[in-house]
Amino acid sequence: MPGQWEYQVGPSVGIEAGDHIWASRYILEVIYYCLY
Repeated sequence: MPGQWEYQVGPSVGIEAGDHIWASRYILEVIYYCLY
C-alpha cells in the first residue's frame, strides 16, 4: 500500500533491542522534521 513502510532492528539480545529501537525512532524523527 502506498504510504506504508517498515524497518527492522537487529540482531539484538535482551535490553539492547530497546536501545536500538529508541535510537532508530530518534533518527526517523530527525529525518521527518528535516523534510517537513
